[in-house]
Amino acid sequence: MTLTSELRDPNSLVRAYLDGISPLLTGVRSRSSCAHSVVQELGLAELAESAVIVRLLPEVDAALVGTAFDIRARIALDGFDARTSASAAGVVRLPTVADKVENGPHRARILAEGFSVAEALLRAASSDADLDRAAILFAYCEQLYRAGSDALSGSVGVACDSAADGQMFADNLNQLALIDIRSLMEANTSQMDSWRDRIAEGERFEPNPGTVLSTV
Repeated sequence: MTLTSELRDPNSLVRAYLDGISPLLTGVRSRSSCAHSVVQELGLAELAESAVIVRLLPEVDAALVGTAFDIRARIALDGFDARTSASAAGVVRLPTVADKVENGPHRARILAEGFSVAEALLRAASSDADLDRAAILFAYCEQLYRAGSDALSGSVGVACDSAADGQMFADNLNQLALIDIRSLMEANTSQMDSWRDRIAEGERFEPNPGTVLSTV
C-alpha cells in the first residue's frame, strides 16, 4: 500500500489517525461556514492564490516529474538507495505484469535495463544532468510499483517500443521533463541547503518513511 492510497481511503487507519490528531483537517472536507474559517486559519486560500514558481512545461507528465523530483531531492540529500527503493520494487514486479499489455516483455526488458542505466549514472555521475536523468528513469520504475501493468502503457509504452535497449531509452528521455526537473532543483536550492545544514547538525532525517499500521 502507498501513503497516497491510504489518504484517499476515508476508512483507512491512516486517515482516521490524521483526522484524529488534526480536527482542522477534518473540517476542510466540509462546505460549511466552519470549513471556510478552517481554510482561512490554515492559510490554504493564500496557498492556492500564491504565484507559481515553476510552471509545468507542455507535454510533460506531471505525475512522473513529481515522482522524479522526490527521488532527485533524496539523491541530493544522500537519502536514496536504489536497491531498497520503490523503483527496485517496480523492477521486481515486471515479470508479473509484462504479459498483460501489448509488447509487454519488450517494454519490461527496456525498463529493467533503464533501471541499470540509472544505477550506473548514480554511481558515477559527471554532472547534475546525469542525476536528473537517473531520477526520471527511477521514477518510471517506481510507477510500475504503484500502477502495475498500467505503467507499461501510454507514452512510456511508446517510448519503450521505439528503444532497442535501456541505454537508448535513457538517451531519448523527454528533454522538457529533464528541463522541468532542473528548474525544480534550482528553485529549491535554498531549501535543499537548509536541509543539508540541519542534517549535518545531527537532526533526524528519514528520506522515505514507511507507514506502520496498528489496530492496538
